[in-house]
Amino acid sequence: MEVKAYTVTITPADIVNYPGGSNYSGTVDSAGNVIGNTQYNGLPEPGYYLILSNAVNEWIAANDTDKTTPDAERLDDILTLTYQVGAVERTWKLIYLGVYSREPNGTVSQYVYSMSAVDDHPVSLRVFDDTNDSGDYDESDKTITTDDIMMSELVVGDTYHMTIDGGLLDQSQVQAQFTLGEGAAAKSITCNVEIGTGELLVKSVTDIGTTTNAIEDNGDAVASGTLTAVADSTVHYYVNDSEVTVDPDRVQLLVDSVSNSTEFNRSMEQDAINKADTQDGVSLSDAQAESFYLDLVDTQNGNTVVTLGDDELTIYWPMPSDADENGEFYIVHYDEMDRTQVSSLQSNPEIIEVTRDGDHLVFQVGSFSPFVLVYEKEDSGSSTGGGGSSRPSRPTLNTEDHYSYIIGYSDGTLQPYGTITRGEVATIFFRLLTDDSREEWWSQVNDYSDCNSDLWCNNAISTLSNMGIIDGFSDGTFRPNTNITRAQACVIVNRALGRAPDEDRLLDEDEMITWPDNNPDDWFYADMQEATNSHDYTWTTVSGDKVENWTDKLPQRDWAALEHTWSTAHSAPGGEVTK
Repeated sequence: MEVKAYTVTITPADIVNYPGGSNYSGTVDSAGNVIGNTQYNGLPEPGYYLILSNAVNEWIAANDTDKTTPDAERLDDILTLTYQVGAVERTWKLIYLGVYSREPNGTVSQYVYSMSAVDDHPVSLRVFDDTNDSGDYDESDKTITTDDIMMSELVVGDTYHMTIDGGLLDQSQVQAQFTLGEGAAAKSITCNVEIGTGELLVKSVTDIGTTTNAIEDNGDAVASGTLTAVADSTVHYYVNDSEVTVDPDRVQLLVDSVSNSTEFNRSMEQDAINKADTQDGVSLSDAQAESFYLDLVDTQNGNTVVTLGDDELTIYWPMPSDADENGEFYIVHYDEMDRTQVSSLQSNPEIIEVTRDGDHLVFQVGSFSPFVLVYEKEDSGSSTGGGGSSRPSRPTLNTEDHYSYIIGYSDGTLQPYGTITRGEVATIFFRLLTDDSREEWWSQVNDYSDCNSDLWCNNAISTLSNMGIIDGFSDGTFRPNTNITRAQACVIVNRALGRAPDEDRLLDEDEMITWPDNNPDDWFYADMQEATNSHDYTWTTVSGDKVENWTDKLPQRDWAALEHTWSTAHSAPGGEVTK
């Protein structure tokens, strides 16, 4: 029989993920076209939970004579979704995924399902920014595709909404048919279908190249120098905090910086050192720290967050190259923080003592968030090879002389909106070293698989790596061609050096180098002029802030010629690098 007053509401289950992983093939763009799996960031396929009207629940209770538990009704065997308008016919079946929620007494209140099209027409999913907070999609809301999920330094996460998109179908004509029993004794009703909206929380990553590492089944399989998780076959993985299991072959360990703020990362590392050092009976010598944000993700479903239930994984953390192998090691786990809470430090993080396995430090953990390794630095002495002179305690940047450190392009442009590579950023800092510091730490060799001696920025990368200023990734690469914008890089460099250009206190345009694509009304104008003009200056105070007052244009350094001179001076006959 047909009872139109009966209603079933189908809603995408809330889900949390990171950018990355494979994209759900049913996601649509603003025009309703499926975008496919061509983007990097990855939107996940959610499960769906169903809410039945009271009339439907009463009908099931009256007719399901086989029900023996107080749990909610499993619907995958009794419900079929259909659409028939003219010559267009569609049929969808529910596929049981697991328990979505429980009552306080432990009984199941909701199950979650995927929806499989009998005729290979996938369910279309629209992700949108609910700008008017209506809870439903309308034309004023922006449809989100993977290109829109790019987190900035200040954004640690964002929440979007998900709903089923009807595409060319009249969604109001979809019906839900319940059938109980078999044969002549079967009873059925046909109900209206309504569509709800779920939430998609996307947690940011610090860099588009953030890695995920496969989980190994034993410690012997862990690669040297790789931060890796190890799990045996008894470990179970779940989608977010539900009871929906994930195939172990799809789960990997996301390895990221704690945040995009170097200042915050350093403050967390110092906080971890303090926490470890103030334990009873602990007195660390020359304590150092390194930090990572770790989490588990389903790489085949848009990097959806994965949890462990009551299980634990074993983490293999590479021993830092400057660590005292006989020293003490602690992991400080900020277990009450996640990527959306990296703005203040947790007052009582968990402190875990670690063991050693070869060149890795090992510990167990059941949840993921920021981790800091605290270790004692090896006492390597102060003398260098060769001349026997003392090496500076740390590399020194030239913050006094305001040399230019950016070179324009051969077509006469500056391209402030153009991207800049990691190799170019390394070259900038290389140029900003004091001559004495560059001399002491000079190197033309490195361990990166993608930075050989012929690479144009090899000297810069090798020297700064030798200093410990920069390092590479969990796979042995440096990725010199990964991009940020040149303007963003220059702003970062200027702030790091304490340079404070003011657009109203530069030189006249005919007294300095100017660029057709760097205009006074651009937000980056003064910083780009700072980067490209060697100049003398005095300090002045404006509205309480110290800023530069440019006084004279200085000669530009010929960086190419200088680097050639340095290379020649540090190369032995035959081109071999001196030690």
